[in-house]
Amino acid sequence: MPAEWEQQEGIWISWPEDEDTFPDLQSVEDAYVQMIQSVSPHEKIHLLVRDGVIAEYVKERLKDRIIKGNTLKFHFIDYADVWF
Repeated sequence: MPAEWEQQEGIWISWPEDEDTFPDLQSVEDAYVQMIQSVSPHEKIHLLVRDGVIAEYVKERLKDRIIKGNTLKFHFIDYADVWF
């Protein structure tokens, strides 16, 4: 396993959706938007989403943010939690 400071191609994250895990889901989504905006100038982000509806929702949340080129790549998969 490479160290966290070593160069990497990108990061993998999954969009939060579970209100049981995150009772204040809106603030968690806000944190994800900030994280995506902060990381995107430096490396690719592979974002897991359940379906196209969620992908469009995320795109809408990011529309006023500066996201570089093809930095954000959506992957459609069913998942139970943001940890994987």
